[in-house]
This record gives sequence, structure tokens and C-alpha cells, in this order.
Amino acid sequence: DAQVASSMLAAMKPIGCIESCFPHKNGTPRQPRLAPGALARLRLTLSGVNAGHSLDGLEQFSHVWLIFLFHKNGGEAVKAKVRPPRLGGQPVGMFACRTPHRPCAIGLSLVTLLGVEDDSLLLAGADLVDGTPILDVKPFVPYSDTPPLEQVRAPPWVAPESGTQLRVRFSDEARRQLAALCAGSDPPADALRFFGGRAAEAEATLADVLRHDPRSVYRKSHCADEPYRVCLDGLDATCRFSGDEVEVEAVRLISPADTIGETVAAGSE
Repeated sequence: DAQVASSMLAAMKPIGCIESCFPHKNGTPRQPRLAPGALARLRLTLSGVNAGHSLDGLEQFSHVWLIFLFHKNGGEAVKAKVRPPRLGGQPVGMFACRTPHRPCAIGLSLVTLLGVEDDSLLLAGADLVDGTPILDVKPFVPYSDTPPLEQVRAPPWVAPESGTQLRVRFSDEARRQLAALCAGSDPPADALRFFGGRAAEAEATLADVLRHDPRSVYRKSHCADEPYRVCLDGLDATCRFSGDEVEVEAVRLISPADTIGETVAAGSE
């Protein structure tokens, strides 16, 4: 009944918070696995339960579902219709897309499970901002989670080919800066949690993020000529979009004083 449901909801607590290579909503992919190299770590913080024991056997699965909270919504009001970026500003019903602004701000992402270490999961392809509270982890089960392709129906605007993929270029200076930062010759030892010593992987992940154009509809229409910043791990990349191309002009370390103004959230399609 309603009283039991209310009691269950009140008892729900996150099982941990994700450590993600995306420190800000700005530039975080809108869907999982758009950037396969995006790394994340989930350490379980369970009360009264042995976290390591709870993960026993999960390493046999290749993918897991993450159920999480959109904790960066900023208290925006829920609207019946929203304007997904892929629709170019055209409205669609809230429940016909994956907007984070929902009556219950709960998200669902399918991510790659790279491994299990004690009480932690090593993940890839996540579309989650650093610090996202995780409510549950469930293994991906192919026979029940994958419907027959001939029975799948979706509108054209969510088809992979409907989204324009941009060409991504790195300036010579940006590539040099990225290599130096990942090599550890410039940053302090703990500046990069995921891509230290992995410049090629960092470049590929940045390219995956940018080719899917993470800008909001407002940014595309009102600030298209201005530089755009994407943060990955401890890196801050300055980019410039032009037509069907985007160039990474420079890469530096994120400063603690930096503020990123864009309010793009994961799962906004």
C-alpha cells in the first residue's frame, strides 16, 4: 500500500558514489557508451553488509546496469514536454525521452564492467558526472535484456545515423600539451586519476565526446562561435566548433577555481 511504498522509499540510500572521469556536467555524454573509453570507478559503501562479498560472481558479466540519481538537476521544475538536443529544439513528451528532469530524478545506464577489485567496480562507457549517487547495480542478462531486433521499434530521431557525428581535430599544440600532462611531466602526481600515462586513450575519449556534440541547443544557437570547454579527468580542453568540425585548440589542467557554466546533464535525450 501507499504507506509501505513510502517507507521503502525513505529507506533507500545510495550504495556508493561514482568516481568518474567527467568532473562537470559540461561535456558529459548524454547516453552511455557514446565514449567507450570513459572510465569510472564505483566503490560500495554498504552498511551492515560485506561489500566485497556482495560482488562475488559479478566479474563473470561483461556489462552492468547502474541505477542512479540525477543529483545535479539544480531544482529545475519538471515539465510535461522537453526539447531534446537531437530534435533540434522540437518538443517531445518527458517520458518519450531521457531528460534528467523527471518527477523521480532516477537514471539508468548500461556500462561495461572492466573488472571487480575487492569492494569496487571498474567501469567504462559511463555517462555519469563525478560524484553521482548510485542506488543499485544489476548484471546485464542478454536473454531478457536484449529484445529480438525485429521487434524493436524507435523513432528515427534516436537512430545512430540521425545524429550528426563531427570530425574532431587536435591542434599540434593541444596534442603536445595533452601528451605532457598525461606523462606527468607537468601536473602533480595525483592530477589525473584515470588517464595518467595514457595520452592516446585520453585523446580518443575526448574525440568520442566531441564527435557527438555535447553542446546544448541554446549553446549551438546563441554561442556557436565561442570557445567550448570539455573537462576529462583532470584535463580542461578548449575547443571550437565550426560546421561539421570541432578542433581542440589547447589542453591544460583543471584549476580548483574553475567554474563551468554549461548545464548539460547526462541522459538528456
